[in-house]
Amino acid sequence: MDVQGINIVKRGKESKRWCRLEKTKYASNDTEVLKNRLLVTDEELRCVLGVGRKTAKAIAQEADAVVRVNGRKLNSLEKIRQYIDTVAGK
Repeated sequence: MDVQGINIVKRGKESKRWCRLEKTKYASNDTEVLKNRLLVTDEELRCVLGVGRKTAKAIAQEADAVVRVNGRKLNSLEKIRQYIDTVAGK
């Protein structure tokens, strides 16, 4: 049974009901949408920067922009912008 994004699942022989939230991906490759976000995934960061996986991870680590939220690794776009401006000399 699905109730407003919550999946009710019966487990075992008991009639107890367990609620579990389904993981939802909100990934976007639209740069206009990504510009307004505070945190982005590695894949979205690659799209914004136009670089490969290793380069995007290296930039995020150098900018100290890696943030852990509930076990997910996200990157702060604000810190990355500041880092790029510093490296570019602006």
